[in-house]
Amino acid sequence: MNANLSLGQGRGLRMLMSDQPCRANPAGCHGAKMAADHVQSVDHRLYGDYELTMRAPHTLSGDGSTCAKGIYAYFTAGYTNTHGKWNEMNFGFHPDRDDGGTKVSCEHHDDTGGYHESSYQVGFNYRGTFATWIIRLRKEGITWLVKKDGAAARTLHHASAKLTEPMHTSLIFRTNFRAGDPGFMEPTAMEVSAFKFTPA
Repeated sequence: MNANLSLGQGRGLRMLMSDQPCRANPAGCHGAKMAADHVQSVDHRLYGDYELTMRAPHTLSGDGSTCAKGIYAYFTAGYTNTHGKWNEMNFGFHPDRDDGGTKVSCEHHDDTGGYHESSYQVGFNYRGTFATWIIRLRKEGITWLVKKDGAAARTLHHASAKLTEPMHTSLIFRTNFRAGDPGFMEPTAMEVSAFKFTPA
């Protein structure tokens, strides 16, 4: 929580995915090739703005603008599966289908039981810079926004969805098994400089 961040962003949370623990102790990784990270809030929240300033997963070698296709990450502003309802809302960062770090997935699961995903171009490579990702939940729906370099927030997507269960917030950094086990990959970092929740 108090690590040195890249690009002059000061100190914050630096999550690291590495093959070293699994090479040294395969049994401890239960067959996985990469040791991953998952951070979850204690509090549960509902309507409001969830804002995360982060640099999306990036390979530590080279210029930091790339990421292995076998790695996925999520800013899960809210998740719960209680009282028969699965409520969830995410920004998804998927290097196997993100057009070189320029396309993000806006995802949600609402009271109707349906899962929905839409992808949008953001106009910059989010692996090479910090940006603020906002998920705005209201009774009438969800809005996904992004802002960068002090500019005003820009809407990427809106869904007329109904989510009614308080949810916890998570940062998920994991292996992508969509095309099978990707095996050992280069060390990769995801960095967070700020998180804020503003109740509606």
